[in-house]
Amino acid sequence: MSQQAESLNPRRRSAAGIEHQIPRKIIAMSPRIFRYSLLASSCVASLVLSAIPAAIAQPRTETGDTVVVTGTMVTPDTQQAKAEIQRTAGGVDIVSDTEFKNSPVQTVKDVLGYVPGVIVQPRFGDDARVSIRGSGLSRAYGARGVAMLYDGMPFNTSDGLVDFFELDPSAYRYVEVYKGGNALRYGSNALGGAINFVTPTGRDALTLDARVDVG
Repeated sequence: MSQQAESLNPRRRSAAGIEHQIPRKIIAMSPRIFRYSLLASSCVASLVLSAIPAAIAQPRTETGDTVVVTGTMVTPDTQQAKAEIQRTAGGVDIVSDTEFKNSPVQTVKDVLGYVPGVIVQPRFGDDARVSIRGSGLSRAYGARGVAMLYDGMPFNTSDGLVDFFELDPSAYRYVEVYKGGNALRYGSNALGGAINFVTPTGRDALTLDARVDVG
């Protein structure tokens, strides 16, 4: 009898030499329960295998830094630009066309010559050297370290130089001058500052405008 019980309830010796008795329920599993267990295992395996291709085919989405775009539908007029300049902290100035249009304006020096912190030295013809807060003083001409813009669009060359022969000082509605950190809104080329020449638009330009220079 003891031999029959031992055959139905065998013992297993562990690595430490201790005998463990295996429960009879595990050994005496009925065929019906075995079939159910096998069926459940097959279902789980099929679900896992069917989910693998879907996970591989799903495209990966990467989230980068947030890009903020700031702009206006229309160009502000002179009064709106002055109000915005007054709300800006730091070194900023605005030169309205009323300050230079009724005077002999030949070069950019005639427009920016009286702006604090801006040094304009005339060179040959309409050329000049422009410096803001010491930038570009080692250059004999141009405006190294100063971003020059035409309605917000830069017209510096790839190395930062400016061709002042392209500027017509009498054709602008106002000129914005940004010094130091305020000029970083226009990129890293504005180490010393930025100068933005704003032209009239069809909404606020004069219907007829004439100018005569004598001399």
